[in-house]
Parts: sequence; structure tokens; C-alpha cells
Amino acid sequence: MSSLSRTTPAALLFALLAAAACSRSDREGRTGDAPADAPEPEIVSVQVGRQVDSAQRVTDPTETFAPDDTLWASVETRDTPAGATIAVRWLYTEGGDEQLVAEDSHTTSAAGSGFTSFHATNADPWPAGSYQVRVRVNGGEEQTKAFRVSG
Repeated sequence: MSSLSRTTPAALLFALLAAAACSRSDREGRTGDAPADAPEPEIVSVQVGRQVDSAQRVTDPTETFAPDDTLWASVETRDTPAGATIAVRWLYTEGGDEQLVAEDSHTTSAAGSGFTSFHATNADPWPAGSYQVRVRVNGGEEQTKAFRVSG
């Protein structure tokens, strides 16, 4: 038996182990199909108003609502992966207390940037006072927009 044939199985085993180690380290730090250096999804802005258009942007912006208004929020996001969850919580915050009014979420179907709208309605008039809408993408950093109901 030549020395080449004795070292070939050992060299092959070493090559397979090295390839497996490279493959494993290449997968670390990745989520799904996103590369390790993919940017984090970002909330660019949160606008509130009485209506949104077909592009899901607020067309009648306000920070003061009437008791019978539908509350709309338009969330602009950037670098959002497909399958991300954009979640909103509507809160009544008058007097320092926080009471959950409504919550909703949307799962994105495509990656990229854009607008997502949410709304809250009430069968009875909204109580006068301070409110907030709080937004998160994939449970990340929260962005808050304050507004009032008066009347």
C-alpha cells in the first residue's frame, strides 16, 4: 500500500470536518433566509388621523379627535422582512393610568418599506382625555404617538 492511499481517507475526513465547520459558522447569526448583516426593521413614522387612503397613509391628520371619530394610525416602516409582525396597542392614558382600548397586528407579506394602517372604533363615544398608540415591529423597539379626544 502506498503512502498516498493511507493518507487519503484521513485527508478526506479532515476536508469533510472543515466543510461542516465552515457551513455551521456561516449559518450562525442568521434568521430564516436573511443574511447575518441584514438591517433591522425600522419604524420611520407613526401618524394618526381620521382617514387613510388606498396607500394606507393618513389623509386627515390630527392629534385631537372627536368622541365619535374612528382612530386611524399609519405606520411607515423600512427594511421590514416578509413575515414580520407590526403590532399596535391603543391606550387611554388620562391621569397617568393606562387602559388598553384595542390592539391589532399585521404580518407583512413582502419584504421592504411601506405603510401599514390600523384603526380603532368604539360603539360608545370615546371618553375625553389623553391616548397613545404604541407600535412595534417583531417585538423590537416601541414607538409611541400621543393624541387626545375632546368634546
